[in-house]
Amino acid sequence: MFKRMNLRPLLPSIAVVGFILGSASSGSAQDGLFSVGNLDTLSQLIVVGTINGGADGQLSLTVDRVIKGPASLGPNLSVAWMPRHSNECDTAPPAASIHAIWFLEKASDGSIEFARFMNSQPCHPSSPDYVTPAGPLNGGFFYGSSDRPRYKLAVELASALVNSTTVPVVIQHCGPGIFIGLSTTEAEGIAELLEGASDERVRMIGQLTMIRAGGPAGLELLASRFLSLAQTPLVGAASNPENSVATYKWQLAQAISGIRSTSARTIVVLTQIATNKDQDLLVRRAASRVLRNIHSAQAVVAIAPLVDDPDPLISTYALSAFACYANAVPVLDDTVPGQNLNLNREGPLKSKDTLAHFVIGPMGSDAPEKKAYWQHWWENHESSIQQAAYAAPTQ
Repeated sequence: MFKRMNLRPLLPSIAVVGFILGSASSGSAQDGLFSVGNLDTLSQLIVVGTINGGADGQLSLTVDRVIKGPASLGPNLSVAWMPRHSNECDTAPPAASIHAIWFLEKASDGSIEFARFMNSQPCHPSSPDYVTPAGPLNGGFFYGSSDRPRYKLAVELASALVNSTTVPVVIQHCGPGIFIGLSTTEAEGIAELLEGASDERVRMIGQLTMIRAGGPAGLELLASRFLSLAQTPLVGAASNPENSVATYKWQLAQAISGIRSTSARTIVVLTQIATNKDQDLLVRRAASRVLRNIHSAQAVVAIAPLVDDPDPLISTYALSAFACYANAVPVLDDTVPGQNLNLNREGPLKSKDTLAHFVIGPMGSDAPEKKAYWQHWWENHESSIQQAAYAAPTQ
């Protein structure tokens, strides 16, 4: 779960929006930010509209569109709000109209108030993190009433990216990570919208979102451009002395880490990256980790040569793939706490020894013994696992 965080202390460090869009991270969990999936899960009500100040503990909110909640919500709402008088929070109602995406909830007495999981809006209603341009969505951007709230929210944010100089602060920090939680089809739709942007940095967010989606289009993009994407310079990186990564390699690694597809094409593309010694180590590690997570017969055959990789982390991922396959572990999902690790399933190769030598992370002092065990295990089972891999679907 993404942590709560007040972004106000971070804002003085933002020199220009353009730079942040270039260098924003895809893995927003570490930054305490929220993806559209989190926002949908945590919110009772989400609307797009304008706050016009207020008095006596009430802010006036004019609703343009309802993202989550009854369609009858609005068009005019009163939002309960009291200044916090701490953490540099606003101590007076907004003096000017503020158009944004607002996250709300119903209190026990039936009144509407800001959602408690988010600090920025109740603390800073005059300058919230989700400011968007007033008016209709950008041309070509739309969603239907039956679409999921997270997709509606993604369309609103994508429209703000393409159509405005007022980019929501959350995207400035989150980058492609803001779109985590969408289905493959939804993410591809958002990526296609961003591909039409005139700003190269926005198009890059679209491309990384496409890759994370793991669909055919994203895999082909990744296969054709995995070297050039990792080497693409971050716009404005040289102007920020705190930025030690001057290319998109970190963002690409995060996008690859988000791939959930287990198709044969996914394994082929990830193998090309993981085994390419010209690729940045961070990106190779991400591809190797996803192969470990899949650990199907095809993935195990693909990652097996990396057992002796010079990088100890990549080598460990290869050993872990052996261990997960041998012990019939389901496909791992890094978004699930504990990686949904299940060692209780039966499998034809599972034994007391495979359990005793199970590897999923750093091995410590017994690393040489475990590595030797799994290398010997692979020598004994390579032929049968290769046969299983060849018999598996190729799509």
